[in-house]
Amino acid sequence: MTEKDFISFWKEKLSKDNFKKFPDDFVENFQTEILNLPGTTLTLGGEIFGSYEILDTRGNSIFLADDLSKAKFILYGNKNKPVQIKIPIMQNEISDAVKNYEKYLDSILKEIEADYKKKFPAEKNYAAVSSEIFNLLNLKRY
Repeated sequence: MTEKDFISFWKEKLSKDNFKKFPDDFVENFQTEILNLPGTTLTLGGEIFGSYEILDTRGNSIFLADDLSKAKFILYGNKNKPVQIKIPIMQNEISDAVKNYEKYLDSILKEIEADYKKKFPAEKNYAAVSSEIFNLLNLKRY
């Protein structure tokens, strides 16, 4: 198996329906509201007086989030560029959903790393390989 085959294997494995979806699988019984999104790629901008700016790819300001957890929630929820997402009303529920999703992503990275070390014990290219897998799946870990 080559690293290219390894990347393809993991991309396929994580593309299947058993991969948890954010935010749906992480806001289970929370009271939510609908947040309209532009349906385009969003990125994290800078901090402005304690709030976090969310930008489109042209650098236009789209949202100003009250805190980093809310900014991450919006960015994680925008993975497939929807025009709306459900966002919890309570700040602690937003934080909990983001923490749980990040733990989930971290567990996937650990699983990929263990498999990589088993299949390529002499190689040191894990960081590039895992980044490639996440990029192909449009997954980000902020």
